[in-house]
This record gives sequence, structure tokens and C-alpha cells, in this order.
Amino acid sequence: MRNQPKYNFFKNTSYAVNGLKDLIKTETSFKIELIIVILLLPTIFFFPVNLETKLLMFITLMGMPLAEIINSAIERAV
Repeated sequence: MRNQPKYNFFKNTSYAVNGLKDLIKTETSFKIELIIVILLLPTIFFFPVNLETKLLMFITLMGMPLAEIINSAIERAV
């Protein structure tokens, strides 16, 4: 039997939200990328392309802030 603390969805979600709040407060590059994503996200729906292309554009757009989150986590850990 593993000795792990009991999983609590709400407690773990609050940790994630607090981490995101801290990221928005402290990382300037993430703020810039978040503004870019917010501005470009609605434009995906105005392009007259099929659903697969829209999904590909969405995944590509979300990759930018995700890479920044991973980069910030590595910087803080090291």
C-alpha cells in the first residue's frame, strides 16, 4: 500500500488556480502571450475553413502559452 495523501479535487484545483494567478502576476512574457491569445482566439472562428483546420489552429495557438508555462516552471525549479 502506498503512503500518499488522499486526493481532494477542490484542494488540488485551488493549487492550480493559485499557480496560474502567480504566473499572471509575475511573468511579463506570459501576460503578453495571454493578450495575443485572447486577441487571436476569436479570429479562428471567422476563417472559412473546415473543423480540422480550426482545431489545428487552436492547438497551435494554445501551444505558445503552454510552452511559456513549462519554461517558467523549469526556471523556478532550477
